[in-house]
Amino acid sequence: MRRVAILIAGLAVVVSGCATAKSRPPRAAAPAEVDVTGRWIGTWYGHGIVGIPREQDAFADFVQRGSGGRGVLTLDGAPAAEGVPAASRMAGLSGSRVFLEVAGSDLVLVHELGPRHLKARFRVDGDRMVGHISDAQPPVRIVLERQKPEPPKPAAAPTRPEPQVAAPPPPPPSAVEPAPTPPPPAVAMTPAPGSEAAEAKPEGAPRPAPDEFAEAPQLKAVHFDFDKSAIRPEDVAVLDESAEWLKGNEVLVLIEGHADERGTNEYNLALGERRAKAVREHLVNKGVAAERINTVSYGEERPACTDKNETCWKQNRRARTLIKGQ
Repeated sequence: MRRVAILIAGLAVVVSGCATAKSRPPRAAAPAEVDVTGRWIGTWYGHGIVGIPREQDAFADFVQRGSGGRGVLTLDGAPAAEGVPAASRMAGLSGSRVFLEVAGSDLVLVHELGPRHLKARFRVDGDRMVGHISDAQPPVRIVLERQKPEPPKPAAAPTRPEPQVAAPPPPPPSAVEPAPTPPPPAVAMTPAPGSEAAEAKPEGAPRPAPDEFAEAPQLKAVHFDFDKSAIRPEDVAVLDESAEWLKGNEVLVLIEGHADERGTNEYNLALGERRAKAVREHLVNKGVAAERINTVSYGEERPACTDKNETCWKQNRRARTLIKGQ
């Protein structure tokens, strides 16, 4: 009987504990201690193809209401970052729309289509937040700072009106001179065929098509390091010679930007555009008129070599300068 009594007492304790556990209310999330509303600008850090470190611009626009809210997160140059979820890589500069969850000083961003598209966690410290994309491999770290609005400009001090001075009375009629007869309006003459005025191009004329341009032996192509758009020191002299030749020849210029096949099509098109613009900026700085130069990017679409090796890829990472007579 004693053993039965002990058993019954033990069961009573267990049942009582379960009842207490069931009646205990769920733990509430910590209230929001920060407000992340505003424009945030910073940098994301990760790795691109074949493990190359990446450091690109990041932007965010948030509107918080209570412990929730909405916003947009943009990771510039992310197409070649394998750790960034595919949905955010393809979003480009349009950004990814996200929901906000704020608890204490912690911020969680979840893609509006669900966490499998994007989920990121941040720790907010005043006007600075540091976080990472959840489950990203390789890891992706994001650092943002709130952009402070510009202070309002002081209102200009009101100006005192100038005192009105009465106009002198008109002279008597006998002293008024007759008004001069206005000259007849000028009539524009039709320019003669073949004259300079007849051949002038109207404003807003369409840009010449890329297939209208051709290579010139005096203008040599320049090449770039992998995943770079900076002009290499060994190519500076090449572009300087091209600038001198272009300043002495009145031709239109088209700069083509190219990339090797590694990376996505979108990323390589953007990389080719940066390379073409780098060459254009160098030529303009050397005195070539900017309005004569156009750029186009073909990315990986027009390789100079199709072998799958570094020797071939070096040839494809290039920018060509083509010309067309005006």
